[in-house]
Amino acid sequence: MPPRSSPAKLVVDSIEIAVVRRRMRRLRLVVRPPDGHVVISAPQWVARRELEAFATAKVAWIHAQKARIRALPALPSLDYRSGEHHPVWGRPCTLDVVAGTRRARVTIDGDRLLLAIAADADRSARFRALEAWHRDEAAQAIGPLVAAWEPTLGVEVAGWSVRRMKTRWGSCTPRTRRLRFNSELAKRRPELLEYVVVHEMAHIVEPSHNARFKTLLTAHMPDWRERHAELAARPIDRAPADC
Repeated sequence: MPPRSSPAKLVVDSIEIAVVRRRMRRLRLVVRPPDGHVVISAPQWVARRELEAFATAKVAWIHAQKARIRALPALPSLDYRSGEHHPVWGRPCTLDVVAGTRRARVTIDGDRLLLAIAADADRSARFRALEAWHRDEAAQAIGPLVAAWEPTLGVEVAGWSVRRMKTRWGSCTPRTRRLRFNSELAKRRPELLEYVVVHEMAHIVEPSHNARFKTLLTAHMPDWRERHAELAARPIDRAPADC
């Protein structure tokens, strides 16, 4: 079937909604921080009237999400210098930047996050060093979790990766059984990382967020809603514009 008309945006109940066409089976609508912009991802074959009907049915939810995002505390602007507070696995740590070799090194000493880096390293270099460390921290924790939950959920993960993601904590491609996780999870409590791992692995069993999916989560992680709410209570840290 040839692609139908693909509007760049819709306006429903005075809400401007961007439309992105993707190779996918189902419609997906998200409200993204920090400004609450709305995006519908849709298969090529879905007609404009179907997109409008889908968005109209979600109007109340969209307004609620926009209100939640407006109520979120503003994230501090970080320079990645000594004295700033940077959470590690849910614990507040104070960043201590010290002169080191050209190859950056990050370590934890109690409640201090030590970044040894070249004395002339700029903000972008300091950010990249910490980002790489968070990615490695998350990866070291994810491997054992995936291995532990595979027999429990009765699934086999074909592969997984960690990278910085702007708006999502994780994603799953059920067809290939491949998972992706946000490196920012290394800043949150380990229990929240475990929830995201189980959430994405459960999508191999059930691709959508329907009742079956929620029942599956509840059976294996009864407090998943509380963990989800804790993750949603604070937006994902944004990378500096110059980094």
